[in-house]
Amino acid sequence: MHVVYGHDIHQRCNDEYFPEGTHLLGDSAYILQKYLIVPYRDNGYLTVEENFFNTSLSRSRMMVERTIGLLKGRWRYFLDKLPMKRTDLIPYYIVCARVLHNLCLKEEDTFEYPLIIPNNLDLNLEPLNVRNELHE
Repeated sequence: MHVVYGHDIHQRCNDEYFPEGTHLLGDSAYILQKYLIVPYRDNGYLTVEENFFNTSLSRSRMMVERTIGLLKGRWRYFLDKLPMKRTDLIPYYIVCARVLHNLCLKEEDTFEYPLIIPNNLDLNLEPLNVRNELHE
């Protein structure tokens, strides 16, 4: 968040991009802002309500992260191939991907995630064996 404070973007986030009642969800690494909701800092004395809020916020953030992951997975080809030189068009690409993704879900068009294993993968299994032995 340090980058935001020294630039015009901080003011634009407050006024232009996030009108009243809209906001981003952040984790505890960020600072609470009018447009950025973060969890209560756990100092060991959180109330039941604050813990509930933190849990709800975390679940919401995880859902958003999973959704973004699904979109990126399904439309990876376009992410790599589309020329993103005009940043003003990026929101339209995102909306288009969301609409197409929802159509695929509605039509039960499943998407298999490819398993990509790098060629230079170090298959040193000794640490796994040690951990498994300790577990037993």
